Amino acid sequence: MKNGKQQKNSKILAKILCMLERIETMVENFSSEKSSEDNLLTVDQTSKLVKLSISTIYSKVSRKEIPAFKIGKRLYFSKNEIIAWIKSGKIKTIADIRNEINRR
Repeated sequence: MKNGKQQKNSKILAKILCMLERIETMVENFSSEKSSEDNLLTVDQTSKLVKLSISTIYSKVSRKEIPAFKIGKRLYFSKNEIIAWIKSGKIKTIADIRNEINRR
């Protein structure tokens, strides 16, 4: 009877270890996705992300309308900064404006 109980406990322990390994893999994948969010993008990648032509991207960079990094002759963009830049152009709703007024 003791041997049967030990086998049952061993199976349960094996299942728990398997589940922990899966959770660990999920956490590692989530962490690597999180760290890759701030990848540097090329002009082409940024153009696709913001759905603007490459020439428009260059124009916006020259007018300092879009955040960019210049290394040598190449331009790079932080994905997080570009997303924040897009969000900064949000059109405020009436509720947003009222909340802003009430806060002042």
